Amino acid sequence: LVKTLTTIQESFDRSGRSGGGDTDRYFRLANEQLLRNALDLLLIARPKESLSVRALFDVIMSAPTNPEQVDSEAWQQRSICYRLLDEALNRDSVSAQQRSDLSITGRYFLQEFPSLPQDTRGSIVSTFTTMADVFLRGEIGNLFSTGLNIVPEVTHEGAVIVVDLPVTEFRQVGIAAQT
Repeated sequence: LVKTLTTIQESFDRSGRSGGGDTDRYFRLANEQLLRNALDLLLIARPKESLSVRALFDVIMSAPTNPEQVDSEAWQQRSICYRLLDEALNRDSVSAQQRSDLSITGRYFLQEFPSLPQDTRGSIVSTFTTMADVFLRGEIGNLFSTGLNIVPEVTHEGAVIVVDLPVTEFRQVGIAAQT
C-alpha cells in the first residue's frame, strides 16, 4: 500500500523524485514512514474496516504537531490518531508482531513526529496531502471511495482493467487513477 501511494505521488512529478538530491531522498523516505505508520495504525486498531485515503488523511491530520500536544486532554479528545492508538492498545486479538509494530507506530506518532521541526513536518504532511487531495473530492473521490465490483488480483488470472479517465483530459486525476 505504501509503495502504491508513493508511486502515485511520484507520477505527479515527471522527474519521479528518484535520482534527486539528498533532500528529495529524505522527504521521500519520511513520507513513506508517515504512510507506513498511519496504515499500520489503521490496520491494527480497526482490522475489519476498509482502508481509505480519507481514513489515512484523518489520522495524519490529527497527529500531534508538537510534544506538548501529546499530553493535552483537548488534543486527545479530538484526535482520531490518538483514539486509534488507544483502540489498538486495548484490542485483545493483537498478534505479537502487531504489538511490536504498534510500539514503533506509537513512538513515531507520540515522540518522533511531533518533535520534527515544524517546516520539516509540514513538508512531509504536504507531500501526502497533495496526493490525497485528488482522492478526496469530485468524481475520483466517488469512484475510489465506494464499494468495488472488481479486485486488482483478477489481473493475475489474465483480466485487463480499463480505467476510462484519460490523462489528457483528467490530468492529475487521470494519472492517479491509471496508477
